[in-house]
Amino acid sequence: MADSLYTTSLNVLIKNMVDGNFVRAKYVRRGIDNEKAAKNALKLDGDLLKRYNAFKKVVEKTDKKEAKIEFGGDTFTRESAEKIVNTVEGKGDAQDRLTYRQLSEKSNALMGKLFSDMKGIYEMGHKDLSVLTAQMALLLKEMDQKDPRRPKLRALYVVAEELDKITEPANLKFVGKGKADLDTLINLSESILTSDYDITASAEIAVGLIKGIDGEVTFEMENKFINQLKGRMAARMGKLLKGVVEGNTTAFDKQFAGVNILGLQGSANIQDRIAKQVRDTLDPEAKNPKDSVLKPKPGSGSINKATKRKKKGKSSRITPVVLRAKRSEKKNAQKSKIALSSLLPILNAALTGRVASNMGSPALENRTGRFASSVRAVDAVTTAKGHVSVGYTYQKAPYQVYESTSGTRFSNAERDPRRIIDLSIREIAAQFGLGRLYTRRV
Repeated sequence: MADSLYTTSLNVLIKNMVDGNFVRAKYVRRGIDNEKAAKNALKLDGDLLKRYNAFKKVVEKTDKKEAKIEFGGDTFTRESAEKIVNTVEGKGDAQDRLTYRQLSEKSNALMGKLFSDMKGIYEMGHKDLSVLTAQMALLLKEMDQKDPRRPKLRALYVVAEELDKITEPANLKFVGKGKADLDTLINLSESILTSDYDITASAEIAVGLIKGIDGEVTFEMENKFINQLKGRMAARMGKLLKGVVEGNTTAFDKQFAGVNILGLQGSANIQDRIAKQVRDTLDPEAKNPKDSVLKPKPGSGSINKATKRKKKGKSSRITPVVLRAKRSEKKNAQKSKIALSSLLPILNAALTGRVASNMGSPALENRTGRFASSVRAVDAVTTAKGHVSVGYTYQKAPYQVYESTSGTRFSNAERDPRRIIDLSIREIAAQFGLGRLYTRRV
């Protein structure tokens, strides 16, 4: 492929990937910037926010005629200073803010000057949409529905979404040198990978963000170790993506051995499949074996094999914090008429759309899709009285401040994100007769 190709439009780069020519992430990032459509936002807190606020005051007080702005012993151009402010404040269009590459690189006014003394602790990270995830979303959007590479691409996309959600050290337990362990991430994603999950909505949101159709691509200052760990994982996934794009799936097949990924969907009829799967779960005797949603095709692996894979995960260097029920809870769960192992994929397949539909004033409003897409059911157990209890998570920053018990000045019972999530889970359960149900944020 000619070098000039890497300086052309994002659409051309993605078209070349559809044609079987892999394009490295850095060139996709450049293509995103060339589009001049994605509105980037930077979220700050703590000492970082204090530093920025001091910088903002200087920018506002400096005469507009001045081409240079002095702060902290460094000199900023008027243009770069205003772009920093616009990016943090969420003002202006794409061209008024820092670019994708500027937010990803260290050699700029932001990390080279404003936060230069904090580089040993923090690094710039993508809060909700990495370039890897964006790259695959764009590829799925342009690729023919019958393309044989789609099942593997969908599986990689699911794992990339889970990687994007890792933003805090508490999300992972680090062992040894903390080497990137893709096996662990796949294990973490396995309940989704082996389900009838439809990725259409999340992929469309990602494409919309990159194309500047709606919302913002959010960046944040991440823990340095977390950021580097995610970078190594992303690099390994990038190699798998390269193989899938080029039609050489040997590495992918080895990495995903025993995981049945054929249930993943990319069409819009998810509600019908959810209804059918819940019906089969509640009334196994009524199930037509020929129609089983989770029944793997011959030679495609099996659910049992996937379960065995989790045992292999004990050797992983990174172990997720409790995302499954405790042993005592699992024992109780077996007594339930509901197959709790099937419940999580069912909920997660419907939650994003349901949460989005329940948002609106005076509750949280659905402006970017980030909150709705961040909601995830992570465990389901039975209580001592036999009722189902669903544990869930969501993107706490910045939405947790609205919880009625947060103790912040933004605390608001009507805007409490837990109310929306609780309502959404209950609505999904109610239509299938799951009975009394409890929800809890974990």
